[in-house]
Amino acid sequence: MLWFRRILEELGYKRENITIKDTNINGYKGKKVRISFPNGTLYIANIIDYNGNIYFVSQEGLPEYQNEL
Repeated sequence: MLWFRRILEELGYKRENITIKDTNINGYKGKKVRISFPNGTLYIANIIDYNGNIYFVSQEGLPEYQNEL
């Protein structure tokens, strides 16, 4: 996922605002990408590879509404 971080940095996102971690959603393993924007909003993308298919679950909004989303 270093290539993904490098692309985001080339687009102008600061390294300290990008987090890439392992994730587990209902037993499915993948990666979580989190980007914090200067206006306080967050963008979170969960990327799951299962049986050769890529599943992409994302959410964007203010942190206080994250659980509602």
